[in-house]
Amino acid sequence: MSDRHPGGRPPFTPTEQQRQTVEVLVAHGNGERVIAKVIGIDRKTLSKHFRDELRDGREMLTAHMGLAIVRAALAGDWRAAAYWLAIHCPAWRKPKHIAVSGSLHVTTADRPDMTAMSDEELRASIAELKRQEAALAEVHEVTLH
Repeated sequence: MSDRHPGGRPPFTPTEQQRQTVEVLVAHGNGERVIAKVIGIDRKTLSKHFRDELRDGREMLTAHMGLAIVRAALAGDWRAAAYWLAIHCPAWRKPKHIAVSGSLHVTTADRPDMTAMSDEELRASIAELKRQEAALAEVHEVTLH
């Protein structure tokens, strides 16, 4: 007996790498025609096998990126911590008003000085980051599994 599928080609089974590729392409605004071409399948096959990625690709990629940023921050990457704090903590955002006086003295009163924070304030900031990581991990578990 032949190893061929009775209808011609064997049934398509998407790989995890293809699913991630579709998510990224959707997040970057590519249409189904382009995505199908990149994956190397017909648009109907794309719609059938990648329904969730086509619908939720942007949100999923955003969640993955958020989780990666929090994990990096908790592992000691100060750039990731500064980015997360700037996005999620209004006090860490760039100042909206810059005061200039005399010989061009710039103040950034809106941003707290970490070197001036007490150990308790630093621990509270770290605890908040850990809480956010746990919340993102729960979202990750619910949406991916």
